[in-house]
Amino acid sequence: MHIKQQVKGERTVALIVDYIILQIILFILMLPITLLTIGGQYTFITIGVGMDPAGEDLMSFVIFTLVVAVVSFIVGFIYFAIVPWRMNGRTLGKALLSVKVIDEFGVNPSLKTHALRAIAIWDLYIGIPAAFLALAGFWAYTIVSTLIGFIWFIVMLVAFIMIMARGDERGLHDLIAGTYVVDVRYEADKELVEAATKAGDWADIEGLEDDADDFIDEDEVEQARTNDDPWEDDK
Repeated sequence: MHIKQQVKGERTVALIVDYIILQIILFILMLPITLLTIGGQYTFITIGVGMDPAGEDLMSFVIFTLVVAVVSFIVGFIYFAIVPWRMNGRTLGKALLSVKVIDEFGVNPSLKTHALRAIAIWDLYIGIPAAFLALAGFWAYTIVSTLIGFIWFIVMLVAFIMIMARGDERGLHDLIAGTYVVDVRYEADKELVEAATKAGDWADIEGLEDDADDFIDEDEVEQARTNDDPWEDDK
C-alpha cells in the first residue's frame, strides 16, 4: 500500500499523549481503590515491608494487586481497542494529531485487530495472571512485574525504531496486526480505484495480445519461413 504522507512524528506524539491520558485516568480511579482496599495503612513504597505473610497484610496486598491489574486491563482495553474501533481508527491522541489506523484494505480495522495492535497495553494482557503471584509474596510479584515491564519496554523500543527506520512506518505491532497509521485525510478509495484501473488496463492489453495471436495462422508463419525467397523466381 502506498502511504501518501509521513506521520512518524505525529504518531509518536499521539502515543505519548494517549499514554499520559491513560495514566491520568488510572490515577483518578486508583486513588479511591487504594484507600478502600488497604484502608490507607500502607503506601506504594512501604507495602510489603514487614508484612505478615499469612495475615491480613498479605491479603490486603493480594486484593489490591488483583484490583489494580483488573482495572488497568479494563481501562487500557477500552482506551486502546474499543475507542479507536468506535472512532474510525483514532484514539484521543491520534485525533489531536490528525492520524488514524487503517488495515490493509484502507478501512478501520476490526475490534480484534485493534486489540492485537495495542502495543501500549501488551503488558496488561499478562498483568492479571501475573497478579496472582502476589499470593507467593510481595517480592516474587515485584521481581516478575519488573521483568514484564522491562520486556515491554524493549518491545516498545523495537517498535519505535522500526517506525523510524521503515519506509512504510510500520512498527512490530503494525506488522503483526496488518495495520498502517496514516493522515486522517488519507483516502484509500481513490488509490484502490487507481490500482483497479491499472490492473484492468493491463488485463485489456494482455487480452489484445491474445486476440492478436488468434489472427496469426501458425501454419502460414511456418510455411513462410521454409519457402524460398520469392525474388529468386524472377532472377
